[in-house]
Amino acid sequence: MPRKKLPYKEGDWFVVPLPAGGFVLGLAARVDGGGGVLGYFFGPVADSANKLVITHEVSPASAALCAMFGDPGLLSGEWPVLRSSNPWRREDGPVPLFGHRDIGNPQMAAIRRYGEDDLWIVEEQRVAASQIVDIPEDGLHGYISLQVTLEQVFRAGSQGHSSTAIPAPRTPLPVDHARPESD
Repeated sequence: MPRKKLPYKEGDWFVVPLPAGGFVLGLAARVDGGGGVLGYFFGPVADSANKLVITHEVSPASAALCAMFGDPGLLSGEWPVLRSSNPWRREDGPVPLFGHRDIGNPQMAAIRRYGEDDLWIVEEQRVAASQIVDIPEDGLHGYISLQVTLEQVFRAGSQGHSSTAIPAPRTPLPVDHARPESD
């Protein structure tokens, strides 16, 4: 059976409604085709989706948050797609490094690099927890969870994490949980 065409693609701008009211902009920087999206999110919060403006100043470098998330909000139309960035160039919205906290040892963490096409971990480096403070938090948000996170970022006056100051890992390390083999 042929795969259904997604109602969004890389480079599309979309609207995210916040739980307490208001709207912010999102940009789909990567789409893995299996429901995973890497997005950049921008304020300020607008009281109406019609008041959101995409200008040349709004770019991944000015994002308040960068996160990976599932696409049900985009599929259902709850997060309406506004328009595409034409032409979309991947180098304008790179896949940043992400920080992962070690729950067993709060002083330790990992910096993870994800693949450009499939958003699977391709490299991981163990580091002190203090080294991941200024990089996006690793994890896959559900779309409602991401709406709550965006509410916290924008209502608290925080600007989240920009993707511009993300250090590259010093020493590549093998990943213990590589992509599963397909049959």
